[in-house]
Amino acid sequence: MDDDVFRMIGQAIRESRANEIRERDERVTKIRAEADRLQHRLDTLYLDKNEGRVTSEFHDRVAATWREERDRCVRDLESLSFAEDDVIDDGVALVDFARTAHHRFETLPLSSKRRALNLVLSNCSFAGGEAATTFRKPFDLLQKIASPDGGDTPPEGGLHPKVWKWLPE
Repeated sequence: MDDDVFRMIGQAIRESRANEIRERDERVTKIRAEADRLQHRLDTLYLDKNEGRVTSEFHDRVAATWREERDRCVRDLESLSFAEDDVIDDGVALVDFARTAHHRFETLPLSSKRRALNLVLSNCSFAGGEAATTFRKPFDLLQKIASPDGGDTPPEGGLHPKVWKWLPE
């Protein structure tokens, strides 16, 4: 892929992350409002009990329910605050790395190239001027992308039109 495609992918990831943050902030606002509403109810119920407007039994029963709901809101807020923000940053870094991978690979010494290929491929052979490769998981997806039917058989007579752009030269 050319640099513009990688930039667009990175931008799409960033925009997606911005949408996720906005949605999470909206959920946090709603949950906080609900927790505050429940706390206000509990405070009012306590005053009503102290002033004799409700019985102790009624207070205990209703207060227990509202405390459970408020505690659920607090747990929801905690889980939202621990959401993984680094995942998107890692995705952008991976796209940036992939953009320059071909040029980096060309400059590696032969032993490093062999090690990198062994990480991606297994059971490789070269006979009759043709290379036969088997990709290790999850790199086997590359072969499926290159296949016109999305299967395990590479296309004959060249690469599938969907992938020719992202391959180097």
